[in-house]
Amino acid sequence: MIFFFLHVRKSSRHFTETLCYCSWTSMWCLKFNISCRYAGVFHVEKNRRYNLTRNEAVELCRALNSTLPTMDQMKKAHKLGFETCRYGYIEDKIVIPRIKPYYLCAANSTGIYILTSNITDRYDTYCYNASGRYLLYCGNATSMDPEDTELLNVISAPHILLLKCF
Repeated sequence: MIFFFLHVRKSSRHFTETLCYCSWTSMWCLKFNISCRYAGVFHVEKNRRYNLTRNEAVELCRALNSTLPTMDQMKKAHKLGFETCRYGYIEDKIVIPRIKPYYLCAANSTGIYILTSNITDRYDTYCYNASGRYLLYCGNATSMDPEDTELLNVISAPHILLLKCF
């Protein structure tokens, strides 16, 4: 079995990454969008917008050699300019980091907006990778080891949707 990544630049601050599995009989790919990393914190969307439970978010971050960020890690990233318009999991909350007010994002708020209702719905996630050497990094966020048994568990988990590549 062989794992490989396709790394496609989507915009100046987001990337589409695809993890593919190949064997003699099949090829499967898992797609996710990843933002640039700010102090190790980055936004991840799996397959489509707001598609993760908290447990799935933890597993996805783990597969990306990351963890859910703490509020302190999110605050550091926010101070460096990290903002999105997407709800995502951090260690114990669901948040949107905002720098500029926008009426469709975080109720036009700035700072780190904390969601207090609908907390059982599905959302995107934020991940944190402490090994980043840069305060801002916009390169490949995936560095998985093909022998990693955690990765194999995530790929084969029934709640992680795999897309057949043609």
